[in-house]
Amino acid sequence: MIPIEVEFPSGIISPEKMEDIKNRVNNLAEEVKNILEEFSREIEEIGKRYEEAKQLPEEEYEEEISRIEEIEQNLYFSLDEKFHSKARELSFKYVDYKIDSVCLMNCPMGIPNIWRDYWEIIFTDEQMEYIRVVISVSAQNYREISITKSYTFYDDMSATLMLSTKEGGFAERLMDNIDWNYIRDTWYPSIMSMMYDIIVAEYKGLDELAQAIEDVIKQLKQGFWIYDYMHVYRALLTTIEEFPEIKEKIKLEEYT
Repeated sequence: MIPIEVEFPSGIISPEKMEDIKNRVNNLAEEVKNILEEFSREIEEIGKRYEEAKQLPEEEYEEEISRIEEIEQNLYFSLDEKFHSKARELSFKYVDYKIDSVCLMNCPMGIPNIWRDYWEIIFTDEQMEYIRVVISVSAQNYREISITKSYTFYDDMSATLMLSTKEGGFAERLMDNIDWNYIRDTWYPSIMSMMYDIIVAEYKGLDELAQAIEDVIKQLKQGFWIYDYMHVYRALLTTIEEFPEIKEKIKLEEYT
């Protein structure tokens, strides 16, 4: 079992669904690890081919390097296909991956340098698209040159569950319109709870989203003595104006 951090209130989904998604995330993490270990072995083979190519005459060297670079590029592309396939098997949708490599120690000539790779592989739940799963993997490896990996250890894995706004949707735009510099730590949790309600409602449909917005407006107006709430309220009205299909479903005169 890997550590799983949940970055939203427990009431968003039922305990049963939370247990189910955590179990599936653990299974998914194991598959991700297997994919990355296979990827590392293939990268090692590519590194060996780069080394062997150095022994070729110049003309053959350039042709071989071109072939190796194509194989390497296809190897990275194939990661997407593998993540897609495994995600579907476990009722997730694959979104994207990111990788960042950091050299921890430059060693003397002849001794492999020590590097650490930091991976983030991003998925959403197939049934609850508003739940985003980020699997973080850290790997230490040893490279004689930047492309050559002698061996790799995937020694640290964790996952984070968070709420994901619809791309280009109302909740995403609202989050952009709020200047979070004005939101104090004291009121941040309650404001985020309101945002979560809007995020989840947007995935359910336009009527549910309109109702959630009306509920949030009422909550904000009850706390007008808090300037953080006033700021969110103004941002919410601004966002409503940007979405005519939502504005026509909300009786703004009752709330302004």
